[in-house]
Amino acid sequence: MTDMKIFPILFTTLILSGCGGGETQTADGGIGGTGVAWGRVTGFGSIYLNDIKYETTTTSYQFEEPTRVDQSDLKVGMVVRITGNNDGVNGEAETVEYADLLEGTVSGNDIAGSSSLTVMGQTVIVDLDTIYDDGGTGILLADLAIDAVIEVSGFSDGLGVIYATRIEVKSAAWGGEELEVKGIVQNLNTIAFTFEIGGLTVDWSTTASLPDGNPVEGQYVEAKGDSFNGATFVADEVETEGDGDLEWAEDGEELEIEGIVTTDFDDITNQFTLNGQTVQITASTEFEDGNTGDILAGKPLEVEGTMDGALLIASEIEFGTDSADKLEVEDTVASVDLDAGSFTTVLSGQTFVTTTSTIFIDELTNDQFFSLASLNSGDSVDVNYVDEGGGTLTATKVERE
Repeated sequence: MTDMKIFPILFTTLILSGCGGGETQTADGGIGGTGVAWGRVTGFGSIYLNDIKYETTTTSYQFEEPTRVDQSDLKVGMVVRITGNNDGVNGEAETVEYADLLEGTVSGNDIAGSSSLTVMGQTVIVDLDTIYDDGGTGILLADLAIDAVIEVSGFSDGLGVIYATRIEVKSAAWGGEELEVKGIVQNLNTIAFTFEIGGLTVDWSTTASLPDGNPVEGQYVEAKGDSFNGATFVADEVETEGDGDLEWAEDGEELEIEGIVTTDFDDITNQFTLNGQTVQITASTEFEDGNTGDILAGKPLEVEGTMDGALLIASEIEFGTDSADKLEVEDTVASVDLDAGSFTTVLSGQTFVTTTSTIFIDELTNDQFFSLASLNSGDSVDVNYVDEGGGTLTATKVERE
């Protein structure tokens, strides 16, 4: 059975999670007209984002890989871009787009220490919310060997650090298949025909075609190839990703984006970056579960606002739960209360509340539609949760084993 130990799957709906753990913030007016939402997939069916239900009957799906064609090819933990509209309660998803950040070989594994991998010069950070799919190899995340090939989805500013939301093993050892990496062009050398993405040197001297012209310093690109010696990646293709920047929507579009703070809040400019996107705070920006002093690199946030040129003007900012505050327990289900949306366990006697962001995964029978209603007394479960205080324990993941 595929090992997906860290973050669960809920297939009854397709949900873009909020930051998890705290209260759910709902936009007052919704998106008037077309807007954009970025976040991680937590289940399949209709699309729920901040308590808004997006219908998907006419949705089109876009993937980089030609073998992926529709919603059945989406996986829990993938970070996707949804274009659609809503009235604050209901909406329609026009498009759902997915593209990974990295498909490369492991060169270092420090999961037991720093909870990170090194993959083609990129530092891949994992936590309790990261889904690990062993791809049927039976290899545990902590046991991934050097030269294993993995696909990574997550949040990044393109400068060499990825906060992984999903890691999938493609093969236990690299066999010469095509690899790919996305990031910001740094230290461009037009004489040697090299540049760097994070700690990876990319050699584009033998590139057959550059559809977007020569790489430019600071440009966001994707490099593909099948020649890598552990230090230098010889690219067969280098192309600009999107407009070559890390602006997650176009001027004038409403945007809701989940991610990780990549630069601290600057109290002079009143700006910070989230996944590399510059966010502008104004006097009318509303905050939930934090303030500007809490906007620090590595913190999980969700921001709603409107694009003004290259800036995201924030209307609402919701703070997520730090990895250090997430807890885990293995126990047996004593009872389930569907009306309250909760369940109680035997050994701890604790009651866990579930929300629309809670993810369910069934390792016991591999039930794709596993949910709270599927839980039975006596089921063994692994629960990730957040202690909200006042006796409230909110489950972020429920895995039946």
